[in-house]
Amino acid sequence: GFEETVTVTVLKADGSLDYKAAGDVTLNAASGITVVKAEPLAVGSAAIRIKLTKPGPQLLSASLPDGRIGRIKLWGYATQLPVWRIDIDAHDLAKLNAETKEKLWVPVTLRLPQVTTAGQPPEITSHTGKMRLHGGSSKTFPKKSFRINLDDDQRLVDGRRKLILRAEYADKTLVRNFTAYDLLRHGTWLPASRTHHVHVRLGGRYHGVMLHPDRIDGRFLEDNGLSDKGSLYEADPPFKNSIPGGNLTVPKPPLSYGDIYQHHEGKLDYQDLIELVEVVLRLPDGEFADNADRVIKVDDVLVFLAFMTVIQNQDWVKKNYYIYRDPKAVDSRWSLIAWDLDLSFGHLWTKEGDVLDEQIFIDSDPYLGTYDGHDFFNQLVDRLLWVKRFRKRYRAFVAHLIAGPFSLAFLQPRIDNALCRMQPDLLADALKRAKNPEIAGRAQEVRDYIPARQAWLTTWLSEPDAMD
Repeated sequence: GFEETVTVTVLKADGSLDYKAAGDVTLNAASGITVVKAEPLAVGSAAIRIKLTKPGPQLLSASLPDGRIGRIKLWGYATQLPVWRIDIDAHDLAKLNAETKEKLWVPVTLRLPQVTTAGQPPEITSHTGKMRLHGGSSKTFPKKSFRINLDDDQRLVDGRRKLILRAEYADKTLVRNFTAYDLLRHGTWLPASRTHHVHVRLGGRYHGVMLHPDRIDGRFLEDNGLSDKGSLYEADPPFKNSIPGGNLTVPKPPLSYGDIYQHHEGKLDYQDLIELVEVVLRLPDGEFADNADRVIKVDDVLVFLAFMTVIQNQDWVKKNYYIYRDPKAVDSRWSLIAWDLDLSFGHLWTKEGDVLDEQIFIDSDPYLGTYDGHDFFNQLVDRLLWVKRFRKRYRAFVAHLIAGPFSLAFLQPRIDNALCRMQPDLLADALKRAKNPEIAGRAQEVRDYIPARQAWLTTWLSEPDAMD
């Protein structure tokens, strides 16, 4: 029932564009296609605005007075995903796509379906706000991610006004982030974003399937029983500061904490974070072991690490996580909050392929993040895992996850349900990275990774602890 644009292009026998082709085009549309608007040919091409009104294959043909005929088979389907419509000026959209290095905000109107009485079509609510591209290097990918801030007087039904839509371009399945968050939410007690796949229409055209996760902000904290007055920092250093990055070590001059950790909630003085990094995490070994649990929610962090180990996410060690404490709470200790989990379930960054590497790995070091002479470590991880009793609890948490929630029995129905719901939308998504014939195989790689990582970690747990 949504309008789409089909382009008629007239080619010569050698395959080049026939610039001289002009005039009206005669259209012959199947009963499931309504032609909304047809432009005449100009310099060899024309745009036809159509609407598919029936599911299944529909044939559209165009003919010229000289007898040349072209045909296209279109497929109509009824989406099972919420449809998010983003109205945006064409000039503003072009600027967003061109100026990827800038944090350029442009006005938009977001139109969302709201659940109504059973059997009735959903009501559409409109919300005004501003939008910019979301992400770092991913801004250069063909399929963009977006951050939307609704105007101050605008709220969704759940009260949120700051939204994120992730293209998940690096993940050919679009289920890694979704599945990882689902495991974190249902397989541990840690706070985690809810995620939903949505069908996004941008400027009147289908942009593709996108993932909508809860943004980590004051609203997220409240939804998870935490105070939005607590200190919330995001380890999100720009690329130029990626070494040493947000690894909870003292920044090297001229860098400051503000250059590496974005402050989101609480007092804007960084003093509590500085004390954690420069005092607590630098205590002598025995003193740290005796006092760590007074300042850090050690079990929460160890579960966080165990979760990252089973999904094999390495991308959090120096960035892509939040650190939080509520100084006014009865329990005012530090904890970690997960973010950006697409490089997981066998998919890793490599020097050769960057985030688009196609290899599947199952043997990532469970002690990744401890210091072994290179820059890829995190001081919090290093200090905790060198304490033997903490390390034993961490290994126990890994064992618990691979014995229960991190299993095909728990995860496969969630993966299959997500893929089933978004399958027709994913096949129609022209901006995704995967080609349609390979989607099933890429999804099977995720399923195959789970028992393979289980087996690898089971063997690792059965062997002598290398850190003893």
